[in-house]
Amino acid sequence: RRSCCAWSREVLAVLLDPGRFGLRPEEDVLLRAPSGTLALYDKGATRAFRRDGHAWRRKSNGGVAETFERLRIDGRDRVLCSYARLSEEGVRAAGGTDLHRRVYALCGDDAPQAQAFALVHYLSPGGGSGPAWTGSAGVEGAGAVACGPGLALGGGGFGCAR
Repeated sequence: RRSCCAWSREVLAVLLDPGRFGLRPEEDVLLRAPSGTLALYDKGATRAFRRDGHAWRRKSNGGVAETFERLRIDGRDRVLCSYARLSEEGVRAAGGTDLHRRVYALCGDDAPQAQAFALVHYLSPGGGSGPAWTGSAGVEGAGAVACGPGLALGGGGFGCAR
């Protein structure tokens, strides 16, 4: 429980003030991002950030099958999290590697009207590799991503399903 709380607080801190951690939103959508990739998007400027070139599982109506959850921090819903998994076709295209996408965004009173960010995390469950920041910040890491003072996302514990 403590580790889950710690990573959710880190996600909240990044979404509230990414500049504090030296992060800048991506200007273009990362296409077919590999497992371990973290990307920050300004949802107003990069509206199509979910169109990432991966073949995600689909619902019967053709939309992407995503699961949505609200993460509670300090007794309040603070972060909206959506999950998507590759389709069987997508897994074959990825060389047999399953891939999940998690999108984190502020919700409720924390969601600003002027600028809203989405933190997108691609991961292979059970793959063991933590996220590597490959975005505008230019920092890459093998087990965790150092995003600035006091924040390190990763080490395999970043996410809800672990």
